[in-house]
Amino acid sequence: MAVTEKRRASTPLPKGQVEISVGVHSSDANHTHGSGEGLTIGDVATFHEYGTQTVPQRSFIRGWFDERQEFIARTLRTQFQAVVEGRRPLEQAAERVALAFEGDVKQRILENVPPPLKPATIQRKGSSLALVDTGQLRNAIRAIVRR
Repeated sequence: MAVTEKRRASTPLPKGQVEISVGVHSSDANHTHGSGEGLTIGDVATFHEYGTQTVPQRSFIRGWFDERQEFIARTLRTQFQAVVEGRRPLEQAAERVALAFEGDVKQRILENVPPPLKPATIQRKGSSLALVDTGQLRNAIRAIVRR
């Protein structure tokens, strides 16, 4: 099972609109994960985001969205107010929002997305930090601005 990116590339956005997407996109999702288990980064992202019978859900995207509503609203308001006031082009504001969101999702992972790891997992990997083993998942998170 892999994370797939639903693209509307053939349908251009109306002039003056942008779309920001944050997550593990297809450009990284199909790369082999370094766990040695024959999984892709997309597989690992899906297993953690939604959980499996043996892996508890550790939603690093949906959980971020739910928990960071104030940050999201403040970032959007600040950047797009600058556009309305003529202090910043739309594309630049969208790129700033995208970078802020990407960085915040990655930071949330470093804050240890619940639930905590089992003692056996901590012993095996030598760390109690969930979602970070090889670093590939965190590094694959990208924000993309579509114009």
